[in-house]
Amino acid sequence: MGGGKMMEIRVNCNKCGDVGGHKYINSKTNLYYCFRCGDKGKSKKSIIAFKTQPKLREIEMFSLKLKTKISENVLKYMESRIPNKELLLTKVRWSPDLPDRAILPIWAGGKVKFWTARSISNAEPKFLSSGKKSNFVYNINDTVGWATLCEGPLDALSCPNGIAIFGKHPSEIQLKLIISKFHTVYIALDGDAVKDRKKLVKILLPYVKVKEVDFGKDEDPCSVGFEEMVNRIRKINL
Repeated sequence: MGGGKMMEIRVNCNKCGDVGGHKYINSKTNLYYCFRCGDKGKSKKSIIAFKTQPKLREIEMFSLKLKTKISENVLKYMESRIPNKELLLTKVRWSPDLPDRAILPIWAGGKVKFWTARSISNAEPKFLSSGKKSNFVYNINDTVGWATLCEGPLDALSCPNGIAIFGKHPSEIQLKLIISKFHTVYIALDGDAVKDRKKLVKILLPYVKVKEVDFGKDEDPCSVGFEEMVNRIRKINL
């Protein structure tokens, strides 16, 4: 991955501190620049870590049922976000190639077609993926009839019949997959995405029955939890 093709890596800016700035590192020159505070220079640590990452399609992954220090760390983090241990043992994987990440695969025909790996220690980038996210809908193969459409996989695992589009704006491929699979879709984008939710309603409404799940500004499915998501969907149908 550290070959001739230039890539830009985003990491937290140590100069900005808790303000939330990011610096962008050029993988070829190793130079970085923060667009928030203007800090710039040359980085060694981040680019070395980047170059030693395994090829994303060539990793081994294992069930959390296999107890190791890595798997226990991943499980501990995931249980802090999603308390349902039985669900996590089924849906989440770990890898010695990416020891600091929880891996969420998409299966089809008994094979992993795509996976995304979430950092458990706030490392940048937050997510690594094995391919183009816009070609896949998380958890769609295990969901029948109706779905709760979320932004990310952790949100989807916090919902009944949860699926995720890896963001707020589904691609044409994702829309086709959703429309062809479900008769009803509950849209549960994060609380700060009201406009995006309304746009998605208009896009899906000609093809499926659509209902909206409301959240407070700082809420999302993962923060409110599975039982509350069940309650909110139930109230919509009263």
